[in-house]
Amino acid sequence: MTMRRTITLAALAFVLLTACTQNTEKEIESNQTSNTMTEQKMVFLNKELNLNLAGILRLPAEFDLGKKYPAVVITGPMLSIKEQAQSVYATRLTEAGYVTLVFDGSYFGESEGMPRFQELPDVKESDIEAAVDYLSSLPYVDADHIGGLGICGSGSYMSVAGVKEPRLKAVTAIVPAISNIATSPMMGFFKPEDEVVKAKEAYDKGEGELMHLNFMPRAFEEGAAYYYSARGNRKGWSNQVVAWSQLELIKYNVTEIMKGMQKPYLVISAEKAWSRPRRPRFSRLYRTLTSRWWCSPKPPTSTSTTSNPTCRKPWNTLCLSSKRIFGDEKD
Repeated sequence: MTMRRTITLAALAFVLLTACTQNTEKEIESNQTSNTMTEQKMVFLNKELNLNLAGILRLPAEFDLGKKYPAVVITGPMLSIKEQAQSVYATRLTEAGYVTLVFDGSYFGESEGMPRFQELPDVKESDIEAAVDYLSSLPYVDADHIGGLGICGSGSYMSVAGVKEPRLKAVTAIVPAISNIATSPMMGFFKPEDEVVKAKEAYDKGEGELMHLNFMPRAFEEGAAYYYSARGNRKGWSNQVVAWSQLELIKYNVTEIMKGMQKPYLVISAEKAWSRPRRPRFSRLYRTLTSRWWCSPKPPTSTSTTSNPTCRKPWNTLCLSSKRIFGDEKD
């Protein structure tokens, strides 16, 4: 599946599924791109952590301040910064007419937070909620049509945020790492737990240095082809993560949390995605939920995980059961 096709599917998902902060936000820089899309660098506040987060807000071409626009908050892979994959998706979705927001998570990129490079699921979810706070405060954003899109690692964070954050009306996850991390390939990046715990205790006492993990080794050829090339390497990105992040990640069982999902939800995967082997278990789980898939701007009177009779071609391929979304059935 090509990235362009994936982005097109993501845009269609939001078209079909989507049913004033205290002056802490400030516009830093605005410029017109070649296709007349407007990009604004800005800062917004994660109130829970009292940290300022750096973001990029994109406004569609021919933007009209008097109109209300649907909006999407977009998050990228673990360790990523706002200028990487999430900006590619944000640009395409803005071209489709959405207001989009990407940002550096707490402890990463141009955002605040110390020590740097902590990959903590609860913090990531808090950052997403802060992004929704910001979008909801904008007079030209339709607060009833804010969606979330998470890529790779943050596909899990965004999915969980979709369960917990009622203002996210629809969620799309792109090749998400939806699994019990304790039984996932990610365990190969971790150090022995007792070693990490001792290192954290020593650091907290001021008696030791930070221990880091390499979350993107060059030996991981598929990832390296992006992150160590001109396609994905961006100033401010690092392959290092504070080792005690693994203590929280290992407890992060997304499939268990997802039992509470009660809103439109789309997963776009790929045949060779490293996370794909986990999809049968999640597919079985999701079929037990009250999954509401609809294929028209307004929800139909009845919803289900199967093809919906209100669908109209060519959009009917999005009115599929989660079994088909995950590739267990052919179109």
